[in-house]
Amino acid sequence: MHGLRWITLVIIAALALAACDGGDNPVGRELNEDLEPDIEKLDLNRRDIFPGEQLRISWRSSGAFLFVARLYFSADPVPSADDLLVIEEECSNDSDDHCQSDEDVDWFCRYRSDNFLSCEEDDDLISLLDLTAFFDQLPKDTNLILELCNDDECETRVRDITFH
Repeated sequence: MHGLRWITLVIIAALALAACDGGDNPVGRELNEDLEPDIEKLDLNRRDIFPGEQLRISWRSSGAFLFVARLYFSADPVPSADDLLVIEEECSNDSDDHCQSDEDVDWFCRYRSDNFLSCEEDDDLISLLDLTAFFDQLPKDTNLILELCNDDECETRVRDITFH
């Protein structure tokens, strides 16, 4: 019974700190260390993308309230140093309107005819990437990997996508 009370108190304290800027609070960071980020959903509006089209990447997390979100294109479904990092954002409850835990996040990436991929969140440009060197052929089948990490604890989800 004592363990259940302790867990309940930790959760209440974490929620209270998260509501009042836990991201910059050392106590909030310490409480967050034992929380693992969980990806509740990852949805794409298309599997095939052609120049001029927009890809909507919608996701939601839970668990940790301070984490780093990364989006990769990869030849295989496992994140590695060889992958193409598309987006990297520090997420927290105090990151304004960007990638907060327990809220839907939408990234909109437009695949331009000049092989650039521009990604926005809440109408703010968060990534502009030249894909020319990444394309060894077209169409290009690749894995889109969403990775959320809190210190050494990471959760990933993978979706297939084809560039034409």
